[in-house]
Amino acid sequence: MIDRLSYIAGFIDGEGCITIVKSNKGIKIGGKNMNFFPMIIIVNTNKEILEWINEFFSGIGNLHCYKIKHNTNRKDYFRLQYTNQKALIVAKLISDYLIIKKEQCQIAIELYEKVIENNQKRANNLLCSDEINRREYLFQKITKLNKKGRNENNNN
Repeated sequence: MIDRLSYIAGFIDGEGCITIVKSNKGIKIGGKNMNFFPMIIIVNTNKEILEWINEFFSGIGNLHCYKIKHNTNRKDYFRLQYTNQKALIVAKLISDYLIIKKEQCQIAIELYEKVIENNQKRANNLLCSDEINRREYLFQKITKLNKKGRNENNNN
């Protein structure tokens, strides 16, 4: 099991994304709906490897095929996606084995564990401003970690 988790974590480090999605559906915040949830995405042209990964996690992910219509030199690709509670399950299992995306994984876990805790505590669908600010902070932090292009700290 450890070998498989290590391989999957390495695959996610290289081919995946661990992020927080900010959606306008869900909890009412300041008169509008707002929701923050973790997402783990792996994209590859090899469907079998994504099926193998999803099988390891008892098939809880969603696997979609994207057909390339205009550029015949490119292969179709597949996207394996875990969200919310399913992303939390995967994140907790792979966290110790990640290298590149370890911090993003820890942020996603922190966010969703607090979401679960808040959902159990509140009777209505309202969040306090401190919790809203905390979720926004984690969203901004993971967005910065996932930013593509040149790193602000060096010229690479």
